[in-house]
Amino acid sequence: MLAWHFALDRPDMVQLLIVMHAPHPTQLEGYLYRLSQPRGLIAPLNYFRSLLSVPCMLIWGEADNILVEDMSGGTRPYVRGPVVIHTIPECSHWVQQDQPEKVNKLIWDFEAAY
Repeated sequence: MLAWHFALDRPDMVQLLIVMHAPHPTQLEGYLYRLSQPRGLIAPLNYFRSLLSVPCMLIWGEADNILVEDMSGGTRPYVRGPVVIHTIPECSHWVQQDQPEKVNKLIWDFEAAY
């Protein structure tokens, strides 16, 4: 969550955004009440669309039992820059701890591409 907010608040300091198991903030339950009100989505969506234009990579563990993988695909409409989503097989919510070599390679490759 912190990474998303930092990228939005300080775009001048962000060249790439790599997120592991953290859906875009507008997808979290804490926002549902406000967003469910009439016309509640207009301002937040426009805000996120206008500000987050850096390349983003999301890394998910296929066996995550905390956050479901379907949440990752919902990120694309909120980001203007390219979005890359990787799902790592045989990996839980703790992708960096479960598959450190794979995650590190994804990060290095992503950084080299952008």
